[in-house]
Amino acid sequence: MADGTSGILKELRRMRESIEEAILALERFEFVEASPNTPAAVPATKSVATSRRSEGQKARYAAKRAAEATAVVTKTAPRKGGMSAEGKKRLIAALKARWAAKKAAANAPVVSAPIPTTEQPVSRKPRFTAEGRKKLADAMKRRWAVKRAASAVKKTGTKKKAA
Repeated sequence: MADGTSGILKELRRMRESIEEAILALERFEFVEASPNTPAAVPATKSVATSRRSEGQKARYAAKRAAEATAVVTKTAPRKGGMSAEGKKRLIAALKARWAAKKAAANAPVVSAPIPTTEQPVSRKPRFTAEGRKKLADAMKRRWAVKRAASAVKKTGTKKKAA
């Protein structure tokens, strides 16, 4: 058992040495990073325009934050509901009346469609008598005869002579 504890102690001492070396390496790295000769440690100079723009942005942001802070203080409490108790009662009564009317209409006896009759429906189309139809046919024949005659005159008068 003595060998077991001595082996454990040797292992722990080796681990302690490696941890101390790692700590030293980190401290050296930190020292190198913070040394004044490195270019990263040299502060960058700002142009006049950049600093003016930065100051303006900072001022606008500060004004915006101040306005938001005052807006939070002056904000009113949110509305809980937009209807009064009386208004709600009126609405409920109106809805009940509406549904009662709808149910009454659904339960009402259905009026059947009118029974079809054998009579023919009255047509609005004018009906011609045999005499009227004959007069109309004669008038159309005369009209077309006049049109054909006018067309024949045009055709004979427009013929070209052969050269």
